[in-house]
Amino acid sequence: MSPARALGRCGLVVAALARWGSPATFTAGAPEAAAAMPDQYFYNETTLSSARTAVGGCALRNWEGADAAGVGGPPWVTTIDCGAGESYADAGVATRGPLQFFVRHGRAMFDGESLDSMGDVYWLGAGAYVDLFVAPDSFVYVVGGAFELAPWRSRRSFVSSSYRAPRRRSYRVADAIAGKGGGKLGADTHIANGSSPSVDLVFSKGKSFVDPPAITVVNCAYDRDPASSFVWYHTHPAGALYLPFTGAICYVTDEERCSSPGSPRWASPNLFYYEKFYARPSEPSAAAAADLVGRVLDASAAANCTHPIVFGVTNFDPDDAAGQPNFADAPAGPGDVGALRHHDRALHDHRHDDGHDGAPRRPALRPFSCKPPLLCASPRARRGPRSRGARPRRTPA
Repeated sequence: MSPARALGRCGLVVAALARWGSPATFTAGAPEAAAAMPDQYFYNETTLSSARTAVGGCALRNWEGADAAGVGGPPWVTTIDCGAGESYADAGVATRGPLQFFVRHGRAMFDGESLDSMGDVYWLGAGAYVDLFVAPDSFVYVVGGAFELAPWRSRRSFVSSSYRAPRRRSYRVADAIAGKGGGKLGADTHIANGSSPSVDLVFSKGKSFVDPPAITVVNCAYDRDPASSFVWYHTHPAGALYLPFTGAICYVTDEERCSSPGSPRWASPNLFYYEKFYARPSEPSAAAAADLVGRVLDASAAANCTHPIVFGVTNFDPDDAAGQPNFADAPAGPGDVGALRHHDRALHDHRHDDGHDGAPRRPALRPFSCKPPLLCASPRARRGPRSRGARPRRTPA
């Protein structure tokens, strides 16, 4: 490579880094989107990019994104909602990036393979072909690149002949329960600090690291005590997309915002926040959630989980602490943007029993058993800050 060409490429890198720090307003899908990523992004009516009724009657809703992996920015999201007597069919090659299909309820078929349990996931690599069918009375999230399957003359994947990594993968709830296919069923160590009967269905990433990990959380804390249905302040080092199947999830930063089924929420890497969970009076996915609870809990525990709050989360790696929520490292002090601006006040409010929004306070921890596959945080991480008073602020040098 000539020195002039090398210098030109370096200039492109410098320009890209400069754009990252520019104060431009984030617009999902725009070329300059990476220049100003939000702390968090809610997929709702305000941010909706397009909506249409497909042939077959199903409603498709699309949100533009910035990063298919959901690390450098929000991924693209599409929801496929089919009512009674409605169905959706499509076939082609994923030319806009990898896709993950999350079954909220109902049944979806991929090249003839049927996934019909809440929490089932199908991953399609970039350039791979799929023949998709979504059955009546079904709801599916599509996450990753833009959901556009390009027609192709053959059923072959549009990849190099030297490509040896997986092109597709199924993550079945049944496999997690049976402990096969890279899946495991274990106690959730985060909800109510591990003191609730909640469980996780987790799948490891593939050996090639191309097919990602997956997790579905079944929160049963609400039935025991609504005030104990929470996750303490934490960050997601690789970012995370929350996909509600039932119930509502509220996220406390310098403000409190919530998401519910049909409206995911993305958190940027290292955003510091607290989660609260609420049951909803009526759930279109209630039957699917009850079936899931009956399969993952024993009869006694299932009988006491009548309001399960179920959701999927992306970029959660059960085998690598660097890809798991971080409860130990809180921001050192107030910052200038987002959650860092008022996080000391938020910590203070949630540490005291002062009636702040009825939010749960830091409870005395009940004995619990850390079970695989999830790593257990250290006792220091679970206790949180040593002082129960306001956190001391650093004095500028």
